[in-house]
Amino acid sequence: MLCYKDANRTYLEKLKRLSQINKVNIEYVEGASDSEVVEIYNKSLLAVYVPVREPFGLVPLEAMSCGTPVVGIDEGGVPETILNKQTGFLIDRDVNELSKILDLFINDDMLRNKLGKRGRAHVQENWTWEMSINTLENRSEEHTSELQSHSFISYAVFCLKKKIQKHK
Repeated sequence: MLCYKDANRTYLEKLKRLSQINKVNIEYVEGASDSEVVEIYNKSLLAVYVPVREPFGLVPLEAMSCGTPVVGIDEGGVPETILNKQTGFLIDRDVNELSKILDLFINDDMLRNKLGKRGRAHVQENWTWEMSINTLENRSEEHTSELQSHSFISYAVFCLKKKIQKHK
């Protein structure tokens, strides 16, 4: 299954042609709602995330928050969110390595369950909004002299805190 929003149509058509040529059955889901995405993660054995030049691994965090283990590319911001062999696997951009890892995941229920539970715990312990705000505050305080717009950052952090308090 491939879920996407605002995809590059040329690239999407290329993927569809390649999947037909290689007789790979892919279900394409465009514009799924948040609740539909959660349902998809919950039904998935694993999530595979192999972007090019992605600065942050949000998709792995989404998957892990649902208890779904992740195989991700060891590039860009993806290693920031996946703990290799603890919450998922980080791999090189190598189709043979990906194939071996997929085979391992498909055939090892215990591994999938263990990594899924660890991934969920990792997100709950390290990636909440409160944790992100605290990290932002700490880093902005560490670099106050370097930041010319510190008052703007302080205001933005204050607004995020108020918004979070409102939703509790």
